[in-house]
Amino acid sequence: MDLRYLKDSDKSGVCKLSHQINSDHYLNEPGVFCQPVAEGDDWSFWKESHEKDGGFVLVALSNSNVVGFVAAEVSDMPNLPFLNPMKRCKIATIVVSDEHQKKGVGSELFEKVCEIAKEHGAQRLVLDVFTFNKTAVDFYENHGFKNTATHMSKSLA
Repeated sequence: MDLRYLKDSDKSGVCKLSHQINSDHYLNEPGVFCQPVAEGDDWSFWKESHEKDGGFVLVALSNSNVVGFVAAEVSDMPNLPFLNPMKRCKIATIVVSDEHQKKGVGSELFEKVCEIAKEHGAQRLVLDVFTFNKTAVDFYENHGFKNTATHMSKSLA
C-alpha cells in the first residue's frame, strides 16, 4: 500500500470513490444529499480541497490503483472568547473502495492524517459523521474518537 498526495492522474479513481460514498449518503439521507453527479464531475471539488491553504487530499494506492482517499484541512479554531485558541485538523471524508475495506487502508490513511496534522501544529482532530454510517462511526471510535457534540437537523419542507 502506497500513500501520497493527490495528483491529476488520480482523477478517475478518486471520482469513482467519491461516487461510491455519495451514492451511500444519498440513499440514506436524500433530503440532504443530491443524486450523485456523473463520475468525474466533482473532480474540481477534490482538486480545490487539496490546493487550498491548509487543505490536503491523500490517496491510497494498491497496484497503482486508487483504493482510498482522505480529504482534510488544518486551520485555526474560530476566534471566539469562550474557545481556547488552537489549530485543528478537520477530516472532510475518508473513503475506501468496497473491495478494500477491512484491510487496513482506512487506518493507514488515518494515521498519515494524524502525522500531517501534528507537523502543521494541529492539537485536535475533528470530523462529522452521519449516524446511519455505523461502519464509519465504529471505525472512528476504534481510532480514539469520542462523540463530543451532536449535530441535529429538522426539515422545514
